[in-house]
Amino acid sequence: MQTLIQTKQTINLSDPTKYNLRFDGPKDGDNLAEKNVKIADFDGDGKPDLLVGSSIVDYNGSQSGSLYLVSSNILARYTSTGNNIDLANNNNFTIRYDGAAGGDRLSRDGFTSEDFDNDGTPDITVGAGHADNNGGNSGSVYFLRNGLIRSQIVTATGNNYTFDYLGTTNYSFRIDGASANDVFSFPMVKDLDSDSKNETIISSGHAGTQGRTNNGAIWVIDDTTMAGFQDGHSYNVGQSSTYNVEFDGPLTNSGVYNVSEHLIMTLTEMVSRIYFCPQQVMKYHQGRKVMERFIMFPTRFLAVPIRVTRKLIYQIPIIIP
Repeated sequence: MQTLIQTKQTINLSDPTKYNLRFDGPKDGDNLAEKNVKIADFDGDGKPDLLVGSSIVDYNGSQSGSLYLVSSNILARYTSTGNNIDLANNNNFTIRYDGAAGGDRLSRDGFTSEDFDNDGTPDITVGAGHADNNGGNSGSVYFLRNGLIRSQIVTATGNNYTFDYLGTTNYSFRIDGASANDVFSFPMVKDLDSDSKNETIISSGHAGTQGRTNNGAIWVIDDTTMAGFQDGHSYNVGQSSTYNVEFDGPLTNSGVYNVSEHLIMTLTEMVSRIYFCPQQVMKYHQGRKVMERFIMFPTRFLAVPIRVTRKLIYQIPIIIP
């Protein structure tokens, strides 16, 4: 692989000799791996496992969505090139998690394999932005602790679990969007305050806050608050006790969505992460058309706007706390 990169070769993946494994969605239009793929050792055997979503699959109603865990023992079956793995076959995955109802689109809005409860083992968080737990399309994020995941591997392959609305069967706990049509989802788990413990960040591009409509919001849940969440319960981000910090989009229809893992900056020796408006809301600043972006300083949970002109001139206002 390193040689291919160094020589800038083009790889034609229609040629089965150019790959080892190809995982195929179970049906037409299932959108396997639409967002991302995660790798972590969920079963504790010292070997990486695979986590991949298929948001339009219909196992629990039309577009209920699913999330697949494929353990290393399945991956180890294949050592040659050109192996095509059909996820419609239960023997080709370890666990399949299905959305609670048709239209939930489990996994469409992202999932993580990071350690949200800070016990040193990888967990799963998965969004279902169109779940109806707190009104139509309010959205939910499901949390699965590593201990639960390991207990669900009853047989080597084909373990199927469906999330439910009425309880917390098959997941540890759940956080719901504040209102109908918030599409609360997009989880991320990162250490924001450099204390070697992860925080959880969840966003909702359609949330209405500060008297605005569809301005979007991002919620930060620190490790202490996360430690207080109990298994078998559901929580509502509309209650202030559920989160520590809420960042609200500045304008109606500005649609502040998820945190970009790739847009990471260092400013005054503090690691900062950019929050962005995907709809590229434009404003005028000193007679020039500019686009609002946002930086969060994790050590102080301080958000300031970056104004980016069409000429890519960065103007960063300095705010003194």
